[in-house]
Amino acid sequence: DDSKINNKNNSCREEEEDTPLCASPHSSTTQVEQTATSFCCSTFLNRKSILLCTARVFIRNKENKFVPVRAILDSASDINIISLDCANFLGLKKEKLFLPVSGICGPTQNASRKVTTSLSNLNGNYQWDIELMVLPKITDFSPATSLDVSNLKIPENIQLADETFYIPQKVDLLLGCELFFEFIKADKIRLNDSRLILQDTCFGYIVAGSTEPNSQINNATSHCFLSRGMDTLDKTLRSFWEIENVTCDSPPISEELNYCNEHYEKTHYRNSEGRYVVQMPFKA
Repeated sequence: DDSKINNKNNSCREEEEDTPLCASPHSSTTQVEQTATSFCCSTFLNRKSILLCTARVFIRNKENKFVPVRAILDSASDINIISLDCANFLGLKKEKLFLPVSGICGPTQNASRKVTTSLSNLNGNYQWDIELMVLPKITDFSPATSLDVSNLKIPENIQLADETFYIPQKVDLLLGCELFFEFIKADKIRLNDSRLILQDTCFGYIVAGSTEPNSQINNATSHCFLSRGMDTLDKTLRSFWEIENVTCDSPPISEELNYCNEHYEKTHYRNSEGRYVVQMPFKA
């Protein structure tokens, strides 16, 4: 019943209806299919649209030049993420790893590559070394649909972090809590007659909050980001073997123990019943 589906808010999208946003494009085994799912939780909307915190940031490419990309600033993620397309575009060297990434509703997406580079703002007066997990996709276009901003009274002296925040566009990066609060500055402006807030950051003012109800977004979806890097399988196995490992640093063999070993080698035999027999050692 379509009406029942559309009326369910805050529920995860059914797997049969929607492809996971970050699902791996190829799955060869049942085990992979169980883990290669999105870490994003989606809900059906029929009222307002929520603006995520997006910014134009600059990433160093393989030629040592800073290139502008579009990022979501997300304080709920304990890792940083880059889309595969963006990593390829920048020509960054990918390092192998195995990192299960968990999120809302418990699904897991496996990251098998990471890149290390530098992040900067437009003026270059803020710069960070950053490690990014490579995933096939971060999310669909954000926002989900074009927004009417003609009535927004944004002060003319404000430099926005993403001047086209109202136009649906792809997302290249997700920058998590590690650096989130280093981005944030003190100034905050609440726009009149709206629930939108301008928050100052080192990239400019980000626009966040909700817009007025829009009949054009009945079938749009919202995305809740909460990603967490889990202990890797390699680390778990290594810990297991360290616990189970028998130390080879045994103390030197005493003279008595050495005598017992030699006595056993010289005197033991196997009888007709299949039992081992050894003479009792006695001290001289």
